[in-house]
Parts: sequence; structure tokens; C-alpha cells
Amino acid sequence: MKGLIKIYLKYTGSAVAIIFLFLSLVFAMVAWSAGKSYVKSENFQKYSVQTLAENMKLNADKEIVNVRQVEEMAKQAGAEFLMLLNEGGEITWSYRLPRELNHNYSAAEIASFSRWYLGDYPVTSWEINGQLLVLGYPAGSVFRYSFYQDFDTFYMTLSLFRNAFLIFILFTLLTIGFLGYRYYRKMMVFTVAMEDLAAGREVLLSETGSMREFARSINQTSDKLKKQAKMLSRRDEARTEWISGVSHDIRTPLSLVLGYSNLLEEQACTDEKIRKEASVIRQESLKIRDLIEDLNLTSKLEYHMQPLRMEQVYPVQILRKAVADLLNSIVMEEGSYPIQLRVSREFESLNLKMDEKLMARAFRNVIGNCVRHNEEGCEIDVEADCSKKWMRVAVTDTGQGIPAEICRYINEGGEEPKRHIMGLRIVKQIVNAHGGRLEIEEDGHRVTIQIPLP
Repeated sequence: MKGLIKIYLKYTGSAVAIIFLFLSLVFAMVAWSAGKSYVKSENFQKYSVQTLAENMKLNADKEIVNVRQVEEMAKQAGAEFLMLLNEGGEITWSYRLPRELNHNYSAAEIASFSRWYLGDYPVTSWEINGQLLVLGYPAGSVFRYSFYQDFDTFYMTLSLFRNAFLIFILFTLLTIGFLGYRYYRKMMVFTVAMEDLAAGREVLLSETGSMREFARSINQTSDKLKKQAKMLSRRDEARTEWISGVSHDIRTPLSLVLGYSNLLEEQACTDEKIRKEASVIRQESLKIRDLIEDLNLTSKLEYHMQPLRMEQVYPVQILRKAVADLLNSIVMEEGSYPIQLRVSREFESLNLKMDEKLMARAFRNVIGNCVRHNEEGCEIDVEADCSKKWMRVAVTDTGQGIPAEICRYINEGGEEPKRHIMGLRIVKQIVNAHGGRLEIEEDGHRVTIQIPLP
């Protein structure tokens, strides 16, 4: 859900950024066009009459001395005609003046065309030594418009433009937010559906609107996953039942082998060699029985078919019994595996709800590994304590240690190593079933079981 909110915020931010970028580009293009137009007008027309007047030379009789130079400058300015009027409105000099404009002008006519047009020709004028220089441009080549406005109305107009622009920006942002929210709501439905699919729940979306194809794909995926889940469930049940059935079928003849081998071992009349061989048969049969039980248990734990019989127990009693059983085991040789058990006061009085048999199995497996994988003997240290949140049982030995690849698999998961790790796998499954965690230090000499406290 947080990822969807991030996508919505990124979409809104990107849209706003694009709008402001677009407006910036528009303003830049307008400024560039206006600047280019201003430069062109400045170089070609706007100040041409002033430039001509400043470069025009008159004698004492107010006659133009440099006529050719003025005419050349008029051509460069794009002028249609030039004329010079005296104070009485009479034409004292002209250049390419149209016939219909070749007459004297009154003060009113001069005042009129000095700001607007003379006929169809846009004109500009400039005073020079008491005379008026008039420059006319071709008809339709220049637009001239002079307007007057009081400041109150002008400021009000600017305020209207500003408010209109702000309203446009606000409307645009609200539109983006509204459309984005609409798609956010639609995508939120699909996000929840994807989370349900990931959690293994069935999904059924309405296949309407613009997203109907997407909804149909999700519904089809949900149907396929549902069918696959049923098939996997049936396969897992069949596998567990098969393992349970094979275990049951093997257990009966194995019991006979154990019984007869024990009988041969205990009979005094049996030859010593046969008794030793019977002892080996019995011990190996016990290993096979343990392996069958481990296989059956790990299969049930893996597929959540082993019910947890939770009850209030004292973990210290379970731990002490596991240590005592190991000390009394036939595989223990006196002095080869000294065990030290250290229990804190808090752990002594700790009463927890857990499956007593499974937790005892976990303790036996961890402590028993120290014996099974260190045939030359080792020192074993069992430390039990608890904090505010966790019950902790740590088993340390001085033997060869657990291989690094097994440590990584137990701590981090991933691909299961090819080594035999049935015992530790069962421990991890039992601890996980109780909401705890199993950790092994990198050197492989310390295994810690942690169970959360209520």
C-alpha cells in the first residue's frame, strides 16, 4: 500500500512538474519571439525616423545637403516615402511621395497622422530644426495602435489576469489530483488483490470499466492458483500419508528385529561373538527407528499437519530431563562428554505455554548433536535464561563444530545443503511453530533456541 501511495505522489509531482515546465517553455518562447521581434523592429523600423533626422544635414535655408545619404538610409529602413514639412504644413522636400499625398497639410491633419496613419500608410514623424520629418511605410507592413487607460482600470486588468492565471493553475492541480485519486482508488483495489494472491487468498474482481482486462487477468490467475493450491494440498497429503504408512509398515518388522536382537544379547547361553553382533543389530535398528520417526515428524511439521498440544509447562523441567536422558544414554561414555547446565533464576520460575513433547525433542536434538558428531568427545555447556521478551537456551560444545554451509542455511535459509541435517531441520521447524527462532554462530560451536514470551 505504501508503494502505491509513492506511485500516486510521483505521478502528481511529475504532472505538476510537466505543467510548470510547459509554462516555462511557453514564457521562454514568448520572450524569445518578443525579443527577436523587438530587435528586428529596432534595427529596421522603430527608430528609423529618429536616425534619419539625426543624420540629416540642413543648410542655412533649411535645405537638405546630403540627399543621397538620406535616400539610401530610407531604403535600408524599408520606407515607402519621406517628406519634410515646414511650420505652415507645406512640403519642402519629398522622396517617393505618392501623388495623392502631395499637398499641403493643416495642423489638424498633421496632429492626426503623427499618431496614426496617413491614408493607408503607417507613418512616424520627428521634429528637426522647426520642420517635421515624416517617414511612411508600405501599407499593411506595420501595425500602429495607441491607447489610453487610467491606472485604476489598468491595475484592475492586471489583477484580473493574475487571478485568472492562479485560478487556472489551481484548477489544473485539482484536476490532476482528482484524476490521480481516481486511478489511485482503482489501483488500490488491484494492489489489495495482488496482496491477497500473494497470501494465497481467493480474489474475485468486478470485470467492468477501463481496467476490465486487468481485472479479468487477475481473476484468471486467482482461479489457476486456487486449482494449483488444491493439487499441491492433495499431493502433500498423499506424501504425508505415504510416509506415515511406510513408517507404520516398517515399524512392525523393526520391532521384531529389536526384540530378537535384544533377546540374543541378554541370553547368557549365547556365544559372545553372537551377542556382540546382536548388540550392533539392536543399535542400528534403534537408529533406523529414530530416522523413521524424524522423517515422519519433519513431514508433518513441514505441511502443518502436526497439531501443537499447547499447555502450561516449566521449560526448566523439560531441559533438565533432556540433559538427564542424554547422560543416561548408552552412547555416553563416562568422562568423554562432560555436561555443564547453568540455569538463571528467572528461567527456573518461568512458566510457558508450549508443546512439551516437541520442545523436549528440540532440546534433545540440539544437545544430542554435540555427542553424535564428536566421537572423540567434547565439553558441552547448556545455558538457559530469559529476558523481557525471549526465553533463551544456548548449547555450546568444544567439538568440531557445525559446518559453515549448514550454519548459513539455518540462519539465512536458501538452498538446502546436501549434508544430513534432519535433526536441526526438526529443531528449526519446532521452534518456528512456537513463533521462535533458531540461530547458530558462524564457528558452528553455539546453537541458540529463542522462544518469545507472552
